[in-house]
Amino acid sequence: MNDPATRAALREAIRKDVGTRLDAIANRLENEIGSADGLEELETLLTEALTEATRAFADGFTARVRESHR
Repeated sequence: MNDPATRAALREAIRKDVGTRLDAIANRLENEIGSADGLEELETLLTEALTEATRAFADGFTARVRESHR
């Protein structure tokens, strides 16, 4: 994919997708924290959210690298 405009559009689409996923994770965490019972449950919620956020970032990073080498 040598067209700069296409590459830029694809990077932007990937960035928006990752951003949307991260926002959804953060919003869900904000809602779930209020109902957490104790530190252990809070820690579990944070761990799950950070795992999902890492996966979203990694998916976007992988997509960007993969598409830049086509």
